Amino acid sequence: RYISECPQVVRRVCHTGIIYSFVSEGDTVFDAGSHTNSMYIVVHGHLKYVSVQLSEHEVSPPTWISEPTLWMRWIHHGTLTAQVESKLCSVDAKQFQNIVGKHMHFSWEPRMYAVEYLENMKHLEGEITDLPMGFESRIAFGASEMAFRPSGSRGSRAHGSTFTSMFHHNNRSSQQSPQHSGSNRSLMRREPSQASSDEDRSSRQL
Repeated sequence: RYISECPQVVRRVCHTGIIYSFVSEGDTVFDAGSHTNSMYIVVHGHLKYVSVQLSEHEVSPPTWISEPTLWMRWIHHGTLTAQVESKLCSVDAKQFQNIVGKHMHFSWEPRMYAVEYLENMKHLEGEITDLPMGFESRIAFGASEMAFRPSGSRGSRAHGSTFTSMFHHNNRSSQQSPQHSGSNRSLMRREPSQASSDEDRSSRQL
């Protein structure tokens, strides 16, 4: 939804806030209990995610992983391992927040999406993982109702606090982290900057 509503913002995120990485078969991308500051998008390949409750999930393109780190402080709730050589796009949460926080949003309000995301996380039933939670599409449509409207137009105006301030509030409210089960053994190899076609393809997943 964000790429269609605010393409100019997503382009800036792609230019300065993403890194492409290759992982080989058997490489661990992250471990349960490790802190993270990145959301991952699977570009190609195949990986396995095992949660702290030992549920197993096959992960393939265009799945995104660890979205909560964009909106709150987050610790991985499972371990992600490459089954074959795979390519990942990682979105740096701090860069994302800094770029998004500098723009006024007239058609889709990420601040309200973040607030709704946190509220849904608080009331989520069942196991919490790093994988998509299932409510993302529903709250994405609601965020458009809270976008900024010029004076005199119909609709609601978004809360005036800064994007960064909202993150500080979410960080204080984030849920308890799982017990650390080991250090991050990620063997990712960073790839040099990609052509704009790679950036555009990954931005469509945001």
